[in-house]
Amino acid sequence: MTGEIQVVLQQAEYTIRMADVDAASVIYYASPLRWQEMLVSEWFIRCGHRLSDQLAQGTGCPCVEVRATYHRPLRLDDPLTLELTVERTGRTSFGLSMTGTTPAGEVAVRVHTTNVWTVSSSDGQVRSMPLPDWLQAALVGRTLP
Repeated sequence: MTGEIQVVLQQAEYTIRMADVDAASVIYYASPLRWQEMLVSEWFIRCGHRLSDQLAQGTGCPCVEVRATYHRPLRLDDPLTLELTVERTGRTSFGLSMTGTTPAGEVAVRVHTTNVWTVSSSDGQVRSMPLPDWLQAALVGRTLP
């Protein structure tokens, strides 16, 4: 997002737990994906649109693409600041980034995802739909009245 203001959606302090590491005592590759999902879920709750409510209404925003980059090893009990930001918004999709930063300010891990707004019909078909107004507003850091 060069030249644009990066919208921070959610931030959290996190300590690497036993469930986050593998047998070599370093971060398990999929753990940062779980951390990003945790931040996204919390952000949707803050927006007043819990994911469980969306799913009950037949709407949702499944992840259709993910990329993770590991910049430095992480080990059990390492502290991180996790930050969820918006990378892009489109008509039916949006891109998010989660960055895990050490107390020294080093980027340790970064996860990028693309999510698509969908609706499910009674016959089980899923199709993309334009982002709802509340989501468009929240992704640019504002709320609707």
